[in-house]
Amino acid sequence: LLGDIRSSAPYWERFKLEIFSYIRQFGMPTWFLTLSSDELEWLDFHMVFHKRNGNDDFNEEAFKNYKKNEKLKNLHNDPVFAAEHFERRLNSFIKYVLKSNFHPLGKINQYISKIEFHLRGSPHAHLELWVKDTQMFASNPSRFEKKIIEFF
Repeated sequence: LLGDIRSSAPYWERFKLEIFSYIRQFGMPTWFLTLSSDELEWLDFHMVFHKRNGNDDFNEEAFKNYKKNEKLKNLHNDPVFAAEHFERRLNSFIKYVLKSNFHPLGKINQYISKIEFHLRGSPHAHLELWVKDTQMFASNPSRFEKKIIEFF
């Protein structure tokens, strides 16, 4: 019954089983990333927040003069929008950076992500990434080291 409600025990139990199934199917993940937000400094978040609340005059210049407590007030006044904004940014980062044709961490075959919240309400995400052709690196560390050096 509660399995679809984030942060419920059944939801996280199902998520854990999903991760185990990924590991059984794809092996150990290649990368584990934790990405946190800097929502107090996201101009786009505050611009949209003000526009949604009828303040079309808020601009980059006004943002430069914005005090920390005013930024925090925006986050506390609409935590759902802040969480949605973080998730959109995360999805864009995955699509346009991690899974781009540049393959900064290798060609990603599969990934799974989990969004959590710090005690102050700030979101962060944990990602496990499975990268194509990494099994061959595990059996030949010197080749793996060369590939890493070439990449960077």
